[in-house]
Amino acid sequence: FLEVGGDLMAASGRGLYRIKDDIAFKVPESSGNAYCLGVSPLWPEHIFVGIMGGVEVFKREAGVWKLIGRLAGVKDNVRRITTDVDGQLWLNTEVQGVLRAQFH
Repeated sequence: FLEVGGDLMAASGRGLYRIKDDIAFKVPESSGNAYCLGVSPLWPEHIFVGIMGGVEVFKREAGVWKLIGRLAGVKDNVRRITTDVDGQLWLNTEVQGVLRAQFH
């Protein structure tokens, strides 16, 4: 679970969910097997979802979470996402170990 800008979000084996008034609503286009959630102050309206085989990126637009893509080059299962003091994302994967997400 992670609070993102007032939205309570949850990763589950069935995908990404937004919880409102004790009801879980599945975020459209989210994959199953979501393991973890991450945010960064560098991308305040985004949520990064560690999934089986990579990381999905969602952006909140007009109060609605929309899938905008996946992080390129990440093919491993991502079990944890965190940020450093500069807001850079770090990924803990099953096989590749720890990776820093690079954005160009």
